[in-house]
Amino acid sequence: MTRTTKQNLSGLRAIYYAFVARDIEYFPRLSSDKGVQTLASDKIIEEIQQKTKNLPQEFSGNRLDEALKLGRESLDEVKEITEYQDQKATRLLIITSFLSALSGMLFSRFAQAYQVPNSIYVFDISALLIASGYLIFLLFVLSAISGALVIFHATRTRFKFPNADPSKPETQLQAPRSQLFFPAIISVRPSAWAESFFDPSPKSLDTSLTENIGAKYLRNYIAETYLVAAKTADKVRYLEPAQNILAFSLRCLLVWLILLGFIHAFIAPTSHLSSQSPVSERAVPIQASENTLPKLPTATLDHNVNGSDSAETLEGDQ
Repeated sequence: MTRTTKQNLSGLRAIYYAFVARDIEYFPRLSSDKGVQTLASDKIIEEIQQKTKNLPQEFSGNRLDEALKLGRESLDEVKEITEYQDQKATRLLIITSFLSALSGMLFSRFAQAYQVPNSIYVFDISALLIASGYLIFLLFVLSAISGALVIFHATRTRFKFPNADPSKPETQLQAPRSQLFFPAIISVRPSAWAESFFDPSPKSLDTSLTENIGAKYLRNYIAETYLVAAKTADKVRYLEPAQNILAFSLRCLLVWLILLGFIHAFIAPTSHLSSQSPVSERAVPIQASENTLPKLPTATLDHNVNGSDSAETLEGDQ
């Protein structure tokens, strides 16, 4: 038995369990001396084997063939259910991915046109609407990523690979414990797996089917059907909150698109305003240079020079 948890997961609890990669095994929930608890997979197989150990004596001939057919139908039904849940989760992820890509393009345009307002002007109605646009889009992104994380956690592949025991090599030569479970098949040698179907005849070189092979398959069908049904319930337990999380993300996206249209219609873009730098009122000193000094006309200079020469001549004559 494993520890008990809540059967109906909330969105936050499902996100936390997916983030820490917690084991999703929860069903079947059965009563025991310690209350209602989860029956582990190995206990399920052990209990089914205990109840089906007398199948060779109870079934034979046409009755065994009919039981095998019904057991196979039950296994196919539960497999179709879990495959349907996987397909539905995949469709949700495809829709979310497409909408996320489209909204990302719109958000890039929105971020270019409407920059994050400063805290000084946070009480302005235009700034509040722009800040709300950023906040709602952030909620959409976080909820979409969280929903995808929960779906991946619920549908990811989980296998328990067998470990060989070097101290007991003879166990690899025995018949596999199951004809359907891959861990049981690969835990024995290929020759042992082949011999589980055929028995060498001691009186001739011919071979025949192993005695009660049909009963073994029926036992495996029964156990596999129960295990797949339990795994399907475990998967749906996480897919339900994941769908609610993705639905919340779509609501956030719808509100954001409405708000985006309102902002675009009534608020002018702020990018061109922020790109214009204010003119400084402080005077900038201008350094004088030869190129900045005004040039006197040439005629004026010649007149001054000639005038000075004439005055000197007159003084000399006197």
